[in-house]
Amino acid sequence: RFGIDSNVASSTLSHVRIFKSGQGLSVNYSMSTLDDSEFFDIHGDALVIFESSILNAQNLSIHDIQKGVSVFNGSVFTVDGMQIKKITSESDALEIFTGSVVTITNGIIKESDATCVNLHSGGKITLADSIVEKCNVGIAENAGIGPIRITLNHTKIRDNAIGMTMIAGVLTSTNSGIFQNESGFENYGNQSIQVENVWWGSASGPSHATNASGTGNTISGDVDFSPWLTVNPFPEDEPSDDDPPPPLVPSAPLYTQYQSPHPSLAETASWANMTYANGQNGSCGTTIAGCGCAL
Repeated sequence: RFGIDSNVASSTLSHVRIFKSGQGLSVNYSMSTLDDSEFFDIHGDALVIFESSILNAQNLSIHDIQKGVSVFNGSVFTVDGMQIKKITSESDALEIFTGSVVTITNGIIKESDATCVNLHSGGKITLADSIVEKCNVGIAENAGIGPIRITLNHTKIRDNAIGMTMIAGVLTSTNSGIFQNESGFENYGNQSIQVENVWWGSASGPSHATNASGTGNTISGDVDFSPWLTVNPFPEDEPSDDDPPPPLVPSAPLYTQYQSPHPSLAETASWANMTYANGQNGSCGTTIAGCGCAL
């Protein structure tokens, strides 16, 4: 049974913690709000929204669960600030069914051996300022009745085995990236799919048979990927050229800037006291150390 079953016309839940439960929260036939709540150590679904329900939420932490969030039957789920991570079974982190609409801002969805975000039968999702990572598939479209729409706004799809798979849906991307995946995008359908205005991890664009110079994430199938972003919209991910050099060693032996263990300090001292230039250089003394000679 669910820890909380919300089937009233409206409800407000805040600072809820559900854990060590067979199920988490069920929202049905309801318009509800859910704030500052946590679901973990749950053996079934953490959160289920169905029967045309509306759930507005913020600051949700869902982790260490067997199944993540499922949205059914034309329901609407809007959330600002949500983490779904560490799915302990081969289940999806977020599933969207039958015309349901999900909008996530400032979200992190990750760590599933299945799919981070799975859409079926007319499901729609908008991801803004979010990250989808470390899943077998980042975002997947499955066949069904009704068009599937995926909207990405400044969102990263990265570090997955496959970044995205689609069949016939519509993808709209603004300042978003599909990069650092083993495979970036795979079209499983028999018609061309537009995947434009995406950062593929390289200014040269994705690696594809029609883009011989592309060194970014790979694309397979019939995909219209031009134009692509040639400037990384996530500069914080770029390696910095301003990393400080190793610290100088003030009194390094061998008269170099960096101290070396070879030869030993004793051997260095013996060498430094040896006669320099057969003792003929009177301007700096007779020893190697006195004349500041470098190896």
